[in-house]
Amino acid sequence: MFGRPRKKTALWYKHDNNMRKDDRIIDLRRRYGLGGYAIYNMLIEVLIDTDFYAYEYNEHSAEELSKDFGISKEKLIEIINYCINDKLFFIQDGFLRNKTLEDRFMALDMKRNRDRQRISTQTELPIKVKPKKVNNKPLEDKFNEFWSLYPSKRRSKKEECKKKFISKSKNITGSDRAILALKKYIASRDFAKDNYEFMQLSITWINGWDLDTWLSMEDEKVTSNYKKLEV
Repeated sequence: MFGRPRKKTALWYKHDNNMRKDDRIIDLRRRYGLGGYAIYNMLIEVLIDTDFYAYEYNEHSAEELSKDFGISKEKLIEIINYCINDKLFFIQDGFLRNKTLEDRFMALDMKRNRDRQRISTQTELPIKVKPKKVNNKPLEDKFNEFWSLYPSKRRSKKEECKKKFISKSKNITGSDRAILALKKYIASRDFAKDNYEFMQLSITWINGWDLDTWLSMEDEKVTSNYKKLEV
């Protein structure tokens, strides 16, 4: 039905043994019972089986899903809207997505790319090719977003930061990961209280590139602490 030029999916995923205890899932179960819980998990399965874990969501696809799930289209849309309002799913550019799912499979996707490159290097004879001009415009835009988040008092060596940000991000997924890590770093303490004296310079933060540390911070802490800083 929908084109799939290149699959980026998973054959399986880990189902948390405490998923049912998540506050949002508890609300979903109270509202729609076990049927709502089942619909949520079936939607997760649908996302896992689609390219880049994003499902094209519209009237037609909702109709197809309702037939597959054995539920009326109206009821399915009601449950999906409830899940969106409760941050269990989100819509972007007409696609239904799940943030937790994408974060978890990011490492898997990166490993797949490394494996492909290693196998290609081992099996193919070296061929001289004319290097293609790399279009860094999308990553430059991501860097500008990153730069705007960094408090102006701690910005340093912008051009060097941009070059290293693009090099270390490698792709849009990596840059989104860096931006999220920065937001969590900013939320880790009240830097403004000390006039940002104890906040790392931008070049120092990028050189360290310790994304895993900040990405492991619980989302709830970020939501409660993060405020848009004056830049």
